[in-house]
Amino acid sequence: MRIVILLTALLVAVSGCGRWVTDYRAKINPVVTPYFDVTGIEVDVPYTLTTSEERIPAPDADIVWQEPFSGDRHKQVAAIFTEAAEIGTKKLNGPRKVTLKIEVKRFHALTEFARVWAENSGVHHIIFTAQFLDAKTDEPLFDPIPIQADLIAYSGRQSERARAAGETQQVRITRHLAQTIDGWVGTGPDNRGDFWRFGF
Repeated sequence: MRIVILLTALLVAVSGCGRWVTDYRAKINPVVTPYFDVTGIEVDVPYTLTTSEERIPAPDADIVWQEPFSGDRHKQVAAIFTEAAEIGTKKLNGPRKVTLKIEVKRFHALTEFARVWAENSGVHHIIFTAQFLDAKTDEPLFDPIPIQADLIAYSGRQSERARAAGETQQVRITRHLAQTIDGWVGTGPDNRGDFWRFGF
């Protein structure tokens, strides 16, 4: 227990408490979106975004994703966003065929070190842009909208209990992104809000 307390203190020292948000500029006009039918989803996770496999609390990288122990992190993040976008737009079934285009800017989940050794701290910090394109012409229907989708991360004993119940980081992040997209397009509850937490 003493080791956990000391490690948690170290993690907090290198992170700090901050305000985190799920936010976007505005919902899409609810008069417009009922006419959309999402027939394509394009997720861009540029390979210019840096990644890190360091087993430390807070690596300096654009993508921190270590839940699978190996693999192409850019493709893994793209798969998470694709699944979330499919769920978040499934209520749109209008006559106009559109493509949802997403570009990931930042994707910070917990490292395995932080997930195991921290207690009651940690944040999934995610930033991306989203826009709809005409499915036939690829013409943008509006400029990309910045979206931030931060989520309280589970760590330590809370993380172990959640994982035992099937609530992995990937499950929770995918659900949160889907709910955020669902709210943004105006077909689901508005989940915008903020919280304070020690994050890394």
